[in-house]
Amino acid sequence: MNRLIFTATAALAATCFAAEPLPDLTTALGERNTGLGLAVPSAGDGVNVPVTVNGQSARRITGDRSLYLYVIINHPAYTPGSHDVYVTAEVFDDAFAHLSLQYDQATPPPNLGAHYARAETSTLLTGSGRWRKVHFHLPDLRLGHGQNHGADFRFVARGVAVHSITVSPRRPADYDPNAPVDAESLRLLRVERPGVNIRSSAIHRALPRSQKEVLTRDESCYYKPAGSLPYMELTFGNDASPADAAVFKALSVTSVESYVRWAGVEPEEGRWDWSKWDKQVATLKAAGLKWVPFLIAGPAYATPLWFQNGPHSHVSRCLEHDRDSKVQSSGSHPHI
Repeated sequence: MNRLIFTATAALAATCFAAEPLPDLTTALGERNTGLGLAVPSAGDGVNVPVTVNGQSARRITGDRSLYLYVIINHPAYTPGSHDVYVTAEVFDDAFAHLSLQYDQATPPPNLGAHYARAETSTLLTGSGRWRKVHFHLPDLRLGHGQNHGADFRFVARGVAVHSITVSPRRPADYDPNAPVDAESLRLLRVERPGVNIRSSAIHRALPRSQKEVLTRDESCYYKPAGSLPYMELTFGNDASPADAAVFKALSVTSVESYVRWAGVEPEEGRWDWSKWDKQVATLKAAGLKWVPFLIAGPAYATPLWFQNGPHSHVSRCLEHDRDSKVQSSGSHPHI
């Protein structure tokens, strides 16, 4: 009888929460985190410590192996499913850094790689020495606690200090996903790579005679390519928003590498979807950058579930522990 009453009460509470708008959740970080509905673990690749920065309490990502600040949403109104929310964080801009966010995204059909989907926008920190509010849009947030430490999303930036985090179903008034990086920040970042002194380098010795002959010499005694001979390439990864692309271009980057997962482009057998990468190519092309796709098909996070559950899936087996791994073996390769 008591169990029946408890079940009915829980169902009624869930119905009430579902009928009402999702509440804003906020936590203030410090020696002891305070707030509603959000938890910030400190472990593994997400170790963080309490600090006081410019008069504000905060938690700073710390340690050689810590790159992330994980956040768990544990409010009863935020039930598993697909939710459209915004995350606002107050971070201290004390060094050059690229701050992004990855979240556990609901995708049809589900795939392991979606646990770390990248928010479309990112933020460039330039060492201004002040607190800044940054915003991220998380469409289709799954709320399945699918990341490390049972988290729902994580900030990506080594050493960043965070004072507060807010999750809301409402778009912040000052959120602009198309806001360009300000011209002054790009000016401070701009890098001009010098030419290569071909005469004294291994590059010249390795060139065939036909290409040596097309080299021209400028007044500074540094050679530059003529005709089809390119300058040295510099590739950054992984993916780029329009703001990222502008920053990469200022840093003299020539191309951007993306991890292209098989599961992401063929979610169902025979149905291909390249729309995400078409958009990425357009973004890079507009910034004058090239695209370098890194195709991944074998690991579990990159292999579609329809293939993993099909007759052609043959995973590698760990002989030491006598159990199957989640990585496709050479037996699967003819079908990948």
